[in-house]
Amino acid sequence: MKKGNKILIPTIALSIFTVAGAVGIGSAFADDSQHSSIAQKIADRFSLNVDDVNKVFEEQQAERQAEMKQKQEDQLNSLVSEGKITEEQKQLLINKFEEKRAENESNKGNKSQNKEEFKNMTQEERKAERAQRQAEMDAWFEANGIDKELFSKMGENGPQGQRGPHGGNNGRK
Repeated sequence: MKKGNKILIPTIALSIFTVAGAVGIGSAFADDSQHSSIAQKIADRFSLNVDDVNKVFEEQQAERQAEMKQKQEDQLNSLVSEGKITEEQKQLLINKFEEKRAENESNKGNKSQNKEEFKNMTQEERKAERAQRQAEMDAWFEANGIDKELFSKMGENGPQGQRGPHGGNNGRK
């Protein structure tokens, strides 16, 4: 393979992943089997080592997570400076976000199983499951004296419904 292709092809693979995330389909890579399948297809198409392609995906994911974490901290700092939350509440929120990230990470191995269980629920059961999770979070916000409305859209559109990092409204009007 020519030297120029060795640089160009990983750049193309990285661009594909970046564009996919920008248009909101990054969740397609969340499932390890889908991620592996896409990485394999890119490796096959451009005659690359699949481990190298996976490394590009992992690096991009790590960068995006770091950016999102920094943005989240900036948003929290802004809310503290505006007097909407205290430093203590900010730390409670950071701890809660980290707890949720750790939960999600530990559930990755069971993601297909959890997804399947959720799909096998009736619409009423799914609605009840979501309501239970929401009630738990509402109780947590109330117990910590935090206005949940400030964070109801955090991670989607930022505090108080601001537009997200891509300027979109996530399908909202």
